[in-house]
Amino acid sequence: MVNKVVVHFLDKKIKKGHTFDFAPEKEIIHVTAADDKEKERVIEVNLNFLKAIFFVKDFDGNKDYKETKTPEFKVVGAKKIKIEFTDGEVMFGSTIAYNPGRKGLFLTPADPNQNNIRVYIPFKSLKSLEFLV
Repeated sequence: MVNKVVVHFLDKKIKKGHTFDFAPEKEIIHVTAADDKEKERVIEVNLNFLKAIFFVKDFDGNKDYKETKTPEFKVVGAKKIKIEFTDGEVMFGSTIAYNPGRKGLFLTPADPNQNNIRVYIPFKSLKSLEFLV
């Protein structure tokens, strides 16, 4: 399965492209660049240097869209969470398979109208993780 992703690195670099081999237990994945300058170039991504991988609807998104301040949690059976990245960014969402023994978690954003479908977040890129009631 090919996924459309926006990869955010801890050093603030961003790469957009498609990946076909993402798995959270892997250390290296491959992303085929989506921008015109690097089109078709395969980038090797080391998951140890990631802030997060955003699985997106499209690469451009809607820059004018304002994420709702009242999150909607629609994933049945999921744990509602608020996370804060080490860079200060805050996200609300839900996770189904939280396990602190793993390297990270998947977050389904609480705002279903935003561009992100789901986000893979390594625990080391988090400042805090809070479970919501």
